[in-house]
Amino acid sequence: MKFDIKKLLNSLLPSLIAGGLGTVFVILDFVNYDSLNTPFLTPPSYVFGIAWTIVYILCVISTYLFLSLTTDGELKQKGIINYYINMFINLLWTVTFFGLGNLIAALILLVLLYLSTLSMYLTYRKVNKLPSNLLIPYLLWLLLALYLNICIVFLN
Repeated sequence: MKFDIKKLLNSLLPSLIAGGLGTVFVILDFVNYDSLNTPFLTPPSYVFGIAWTIVYILCVISTYLFLSLTTDGELKQKGIINYYINMFINLLWTVTFFGLGNLIAALILLVLLYLSTLSMYLTYRKVNKLPSNLLIPYLLWLLLALYLNICIVFLN
């Protein structure tokens, strides 16, 4: 497998944009997350930044590997479109939850984000297990996020 800058940029830019813009809304924290009633098993605040950083890095590596290993043009296009949509939904969730404070709409977006990530996993799996397996922490993290978002909706 030969290094390809175009594949790297296609993998890196969506995560940088989603993560970077998302961080702005988290920092601004229009909702004041610390004032929300949160459920049992809510990680300390510092864990979120670490976990999301790891998730974004794994998404970049996974997508780069997928693009590098895929020879089927149609499958490659499906995978990259899915990834771009996933990062867009990811950003929309952050804006909706932290920027707009709309917890129910954020929950709906989180379900869509999980389904999009699952679709990425299944698409990447058609090419090779490694790119898809790198998405497993993302899927697990989203399950925790779903639990937290559902509980926050009911507790607030």
